[in-house]
Amino acid sequence: MTARFRRLAAVATALTGTLLAAACTSDKPASGLTDTVTEQHAPTTLELWTAWSGAELTAFKPLVAACEKKYPWMTVNLVPKEELEKVALAAITAGNPPDAMEYRDPGSLGQAAQQKLLQPLDEVASRDQIDWTQFVPAAERLSTFGGKHYTIPYAFDVYGLFYDVDLLKEAGFDKPPTTLAEIDAINAKLTKRNADGSLARVGFLPDYAGSYLSNYAALWGGDIYGADGKSAVFATGGKLQAFLEWEKSFYTTYTPQQLRTFKATFGEFDSAKNPWLAGKVAMAYDGEWLAAYPKRYDGGRKNWGVVPMPGPDGVATGENVTPISGNGLAIPTGSKHAAEAWALIKCMATDTTDLATFNGYVANISALKSAIALDPRRADPQWKPFLDLASSGRAVVLGSSAAGDVAADPLAAFEESYLNGKVADLPAGLTKVQTEVQGQIDGSVGP
Repeated sequence: MTARFRRLAAVATALTGTLLAAACTSDKPASGLTDTVTEQHAPTTLELWTAWSGAELTAFKPLVAACEKKYPWMTVNLVPKEELEKVALAAITAGNPPDAMEYRDPGSLGQAAQQKLLQPLDEVASRDQIDWTQFVPAAERLSTFGGKHYTIPYAFDVYGLFYDVDLLKEAGFDKPPTTLAEIDAINAKLTKRNADGSLARVGFLPDYAGSYLSNYAALWGGDIYGADGKSAVFATGGKLQAFLEWEKSFYTTYTPQQLRTFKATFGEFDSAKNPWLAGKVAMAYDGEWLAAYPKRYDGGRKNWGVVPMPGPDGVATGENVTPISGNGLAIPTGSKHAAEAWALIKCMATDTTDLATFNGYVANISALKSAIALDPRRADPQWKPFLDLASSGRAVVLGSSAAGDVAADPLAAFEESYLNGKVADLPAGLTKVQTEVQGQIDGSVGP
């Protein structure tokens, strides 16, 4: 799955000031991307880098094996890598890239495209009559920057509002919230304190599992970067400001110190002590991976549901805006077997049966419409909302910067300062951060 918490700027940091075109290598590629691959192809071994590991890597292998079976001349060396994009992009820069790779960080795709580290796929996709509409619209848009496709999508994440049915009934609510006002009301009724006054439970906490600033910006009708990939826009129009003001209300209902103490009691996220699973938070805004936790860690005992996260009245509702992020497959610049790598990733991304099986196992959503239609989770009322949202046109794709996700760290630091009462003027503070981020973008790609 993609990053559970806010997107980090590690990839951007790794690339800043050191990027060279991978074409600097003196080794001539064995094939170019547009070369034709025939059935009578010579035996070829491809190297595919992935971030999957452990049991998830095992589940990923059938996708590869199916393509090896389709192309008997193909052997794929599947190489798991930690910090995949950082390691892979450094290898591309050094002229020693893999033949193909996963790409999991949509926030840095613009920079990879700007620096020509990934090969655009449009020419070969058109030649091979790849119909991009076979992918759900939002997943396909995640693969593009500047009007070109740099990845072919195969999996993505959808975010929703998880709720504990029994706790909501305790608060007098028979249905999940559809407005922010209802979230506030449920939170007030479900707040529970220990004998010493410390928090034992809350109804909702916007940053319970880290910062989702970019997702919330989308729910409020805004974005972090402009459509051109060369502008920071998060302080423009007051969208993110409005969210932060709502988020701050939780830090005034409680105190920052009370919330710090409360969060310190949270257990490991990926465990039975997850704060939502353990009942410390009645509602949680999170990705679809959380839907696997009740069965995985609680034996299916938890009585829960999921709905789209409400946005502010007049801007977004739980029925029309759902931010997503996702995974694709890419061919690095300098790939020694680019044409063969295209045959591989094209095969993997259009394998309906194995995509449905794999994404079901790792608790992701398939990017391929036919795989979603085949997904047995459609019969599960707790999974169906994610699959329906994924297939709809309501999913929102956040903008990408040609300089990488350079806003992530400054915005997270600003958010923390504001929530802890260290920012006197919110609009001015946001504008200052935006100006600083714009400077980083201009310094990287020019004004």
